[in-house]
Amino acid sequence: MKNLIKKIEIVGETEEYDWYLTLFEKGHGQKRFIEEIEKQGWIFDSQEGAGLIFKRDNETLITECGVWNNNKYLVCSAPSRK
Repeated sequence: MKNLIKKIEIVGETEEYDWYLTLFEKGHGQKRFIEEIEKQGWIFDSQEGAGLIFKRDNETLITECGVWNNNKYLVCSAPSRK
């Protein structure tokens, strides 16, 4: 967990979702998650509640994030890259 200070990790994968974990750090974790998804070719579009919406060509990607463990960790899910 100490390695999460400045990075984001995939901590789980299912057929439908990839699960990402990083430190929340007053919103810096969300920025890291957005950067990670943008590395995959998506462009951040907007936020609706816990959902972050990305666009690419005519496609839309909807992800979801939540803060866990007393605002320490940010856990996000995104549709599987498989």
